[in-house]
Amino acid sequence: MDVCVSRGISFGSPFGVVVVVLVFAYCVEIGQYFRFVEVVGLQSNKLASIVIGSTFDWLDLLAYTLGWGVIWVFQKQQGKEV
Repeated sequence: MDVCVSRGISFGSPFGVVVVVLVFAYCVEIGQYFRFVEVVGLQSNKLASIVIGSTFDWLDLLAYTLGWGVIWVFQKQQGKEV
């Protein structure tokens, strides 16, 4: 979904879109590490807890990075500008 939303905003190239989505995912994960939901007092708000998340995991960062790499390699193989 992040890629679909960000495609509506011009970042100049598909590579720019992928980088922005990756940085966004990292920011969400960092927010989870610092317990952003609790810091802003939204821990009792079920929707905020689900959307923002409340559990940090280093493996999520690894998964985001690997996913980015797979997409980048696939686009390179397809001959699309990355």
